[in-house]
Amino acid sequence: MNYRPLQAMDCSNEMKNDQLMNISQVDPTSASLKTFDREVRDSPVTRTKSGARLKTSTRQPRILMVEDNWDHAYLELKALTAGGRYQVELVSSGAEALYKLTSGEFVLVLLDYCLSGMSGLSLIHKIAELQQDIPIVMITGLGSETVAVEAMKMGVYDYIVKSGDYLRALPLVVEKTLERYELRKVKEQWDCWIIKRNQELGDLSALGEAINHVLDTETLMAVASDKTVEILGGDYGKLCEATDIFIEAPASLEVCAAGTVVKNIVEREERAPSIVRQVAESSEPIIIENIGPEASENAFAWEHGLRSTLYLPIGSAQQVFGVLVIGSRKPLHFCAKEMAFYKIIAKQISVALDNAHLYGLLKKQAYQLGENMVRGDILTESPPVPQFDVEQAFGDACSRS
Repeated sequence: MNYRPLQAMDCSNEMKNDQLMNISQVDPTSASLKTFDREVRDSPVTRTKSGARLKTSTRQPRILMVEDNWDHAYLELKALTAGGRYQVELVSSGAEALYKLTSGEFVLVLLDYCLSGMSGLSLIHKIAELQQDIPIVMITGLGSETVAVEAMKMGVYDYIVKSGDYLRALPLVVEKTLERYELRKVKEQWDCWIIKRNQELGDLSALGEAINHVLDTETLMAVASDKTVEILGGDYGKLCEATDIFIEAPASLEVCAAGTVVKNIVEREERAPSIVRQVAESSEPIIIENIGPEASENAFAWEHGLRSTLYLPIGSAQQVFGVLVIGSRKPLHFCAKEMAFYKIIAKQISVALDNAHLYGLLKKQAYQLGENMVRGDILTESPPVPQFDVEQAFGDACSRS
């Protein structure tokens, strides 16, 4: 027998939890059962569950009930919809359940083990094949606890036996199952967050090990570019020096305000400032999520087939060293929610370049001083040596890091 989907109804005045009927009391020919479908069809669903620790919603949580026994389905649906708790949709076969799961949004599956055509365990396996992350509660008859244990091993959250008072316990079992599911999802989110943060810390540590010992500026720029491409999983990297950025170059881009995300690049007739130059002038990163085929971005983007790019300003508060351009052949590879991590990478490279630049100045001064000493100029007139405050330099480096 096939049943049409049943919408939830408010049965709070008709049957309280402490007045639930027993299965043996149901008369299939009774007036209440005959008018049940009409009541369900005609009653609008407007109430929501209150006081629950689940995510709030403007509508009732939807439960998919898989039950081919009309009497049992009637009583179970009454128990779940009493007080406007849930919205229940009823199907009578495993095939219908699979179709509903692929076409609708449900918070839980209430599954009877004894189904015609497909057992409850087989349906659980089919749901797993759909990769549907949804909690399942199985309802079994007396003497089938072994089946319930097997279902629990397959990922079912809980089960309930059709004993004399199971209708009283059913709403509580469903509520506790949904709470456990939400707690598991929150835990998984925190676990993913911790794993991601640890990965980022490891990436920053690897970046530091790669660049902190390099004191030659050109070598450092190449190493920093390659390492950043490796960390971010890009396909292209280039650190544009400041001396090359501030040369006027034609461009035909529509760009956004600095520090925000460009959804798409569209071609425009009037000239626009180069994105690289804009980043250098504003000292704020820019992400281009999708470079369309009609856009004529910087020449290197299309030369390397890039679909998304990240522009990171490299420099200190006093000067701009350049802009690090990281590209990917995949659109939407760089996202705004990772902007803080991108900025930390840029800051770490900036500090390393600042240190390398300072080392180069000191090395040059020491070389000049040595030449003067060899020529004997140091005995007569020494060249002016810039005053270098070690404590001040150390304080500046600490503030940058």
